Amino acid sequence: MGEGLRRMGEELQGMGEGPRPMGEGLRCMGEGPWPMGEGLQGMGEGPRCMGEALQGMGEELRRMGEGLRLMGEGLRGMGEGLRLMGEEPRRMGEGPRRMVRALGLIGPPARLLRTGTRRTASPPRDNGAKLWDTRDERASVTAPPRHHDAAMNDTTHKPGMALADEPLVPLELTVNGDRVVVATRPSRTLLELLRYDLDLVGTKQGCDKGDCGACTVLIDGVAQLSCLTLALHAEGRAVTTVESLPGMPNLDPLLDAFDRCGAGQCGFCTPGMLMSATALLDAEPRPTRAAIQEAISGNLCRCTGYGAIVRAIEMAASIRAGTEPSCAGLTGPGELPPPLPVPKEKQR
Repeated sequence: MGEGLRRMGEELQGMGEGPRPMGEGLRCMGEGPWPMGEGLQGMGEGPRCMGEALQGMGEELRRMGEGLRLMGEGLRGMGEGLRLMGEEPRRMGEGPRRMVRALGLIGPPARLLRTGTRRTASPPRDNGAKLWDTRDERASVTAPPRHHDAAMNDTTHKPGMALADEPLVPLELTVNGDRVVVATRPSRTLLELLRYDLDLVGTKQGCDKGDCGACTVLIDGVAQLSCLTLALHAEGRAVTTVESLPGMPNLDPLLDAFDRCGAGQCGFCTPGMLMSATALLDAEPRPTRAAIQEAISGNLCRCTGYGAIVRAIEMAASIRAGTEPSCAGLTGPGELPPPLPVPKEKQR
């Protein structure tokens, strides 16, 4: 009986050993999912970081877009400012242009230049953009008769025709006493002919619309605007530019007086002023101050205020009449200072 109880106790002990390994196995199984969960947690961290990086990139792109929008606003503002700046000179130019038109200084020839209806034949000798003429007592412009339009031949510049397609027309005129024969296009102005074909650059190219008077030349002794005068208008006529005024030793009285009175400052308007004054003094040797002011009324100057110019023309009239000495205070060729010494080479 005792032996039987001993064996029963061993059996019970063996049965207890069976659940213990089972528990060990379950505990190891629990240990396994825990590292797996850690791994899955680490895998979740990667997409989260990527999401945060993409969010940061989105913020940067949004800021860049905002910056580009502001740059566009700034460029649009700059464009508006440039447009207004371009409008201002046009508005400022309207006033003098209306005034000049009211005085009759710009007429049909200017409109013909703009519309492209230009002629190859030389018009009547009274045509041209006159600044001032004592024979007319005021500025005047006469347009060619309208019936000439029907007689225009195929060599006339037509709207849409390229300048390179224009035929060359022979032109003969006298420039500063020299006979000149050239071939020019019908649409070429006298200003362009003088400056770019004959290299007489003393005649200035300013407004190109008859406002400033810097392009003034004499055609048969009358002051005219070369920017509004076609070169073919000067066919067979005598053109005088500022280059014709003599320098030392026989200095022209106008050049002498302009220098002594300080009438030329920046110098851009000076050639046109000299030509207008030359036409005046040739027609009226002793002009009144009112006549001088009328003679230069078509020449704009933004430096002197015209006072020095008027005094210079009065002095030039006195020099021509012999009541004022010529070249007063100017040194002759023998009184020029010696040249500066040549600098010595630097010693090493």
